[in-house]
Amino acid sequence: MAGRCAMVIRRRTLLTGAGAAFLAPLASACRTGHAGQSGAATAGPLPSARGNAKGTATMEQDGLTLQARIEARPDAGTLSLAYRITSAASGPAYVYDKLIVPKRGGGVEAKADRAYVYPLPDEGEVLVMKDVPPQPPGLSPASLVVPLMVRLAPGEALQGALDFALPLRPWREYVSNELAYPRQTTLDSLRLRIGYALPPQGAEETTFDHAGETAYNFRNPPGVLHRQASLEARFETPGLPVLLPE
Repeated sequence: MAGRCAMVIRRRTLLTGAGAAFLAPLASACRTGHAGQSGAATAGPLPSARGNAKGTATMEQDGLTLQARIEARPDAGTLSLAYRITSAASGPAYVYDKLIVPKRGGGVEAKADRAYVYPLPDEGEVLVMKDVPPQPPGLSPASLVVPLMVRLAPGEALQGALDFALPLRPWREYVSNELAYPRQTTLDSLRLRIGYALPPQGAEETTFDHAGETAYNFRNPPGVLHRQASLEARFETPGLPVLLPE
């Protein structure tokens, strides 16, 4: 997955918003447990000892194929995730690709090299994701934060890379990520999740400007909903150092 993907024609982004009637609706929360997906997933070699981890994983669903690779090096304090999503769907697929993050000096920008990080110690894993972030219980934000998306036509592909310093720090929307009293633990599994939306037949694509880019949306036909799901890759990461929020 090194280098630029020759199949990508161009990066185009879509922001699904809860605006006018029949606009593609937002999910108010993403799943943070194990996904009950119908797609087929396979994993590569597992690490044989605690510490460094390296491997690959693949998942196929809805005509989309996720191929992901991990390299975790606690001894060097680095974690790298690389992925490629190829579309063989019958129509356009919109893949969450760029997160909206604060910009130095004010405002926001769209970043493809960022991802949410949700430590889930009760489940023994950490979730790294590009998807609609979950709303904490009891919190009703004035506006929802939604990643921008890339539109993939059949035969096109998208690839990306995510690099983190270890111990892995949480990054969650709607709550403070400051670690005044950080607690460090180790988690033995990492799950990469990338969300996507498939418009129904007859959906109308629209565009507008957002975060300095041309963003895309689509309008569902009356009484019809689009499909929103995610691709996931799970890796064994024995002894992965993770900081927990207070």
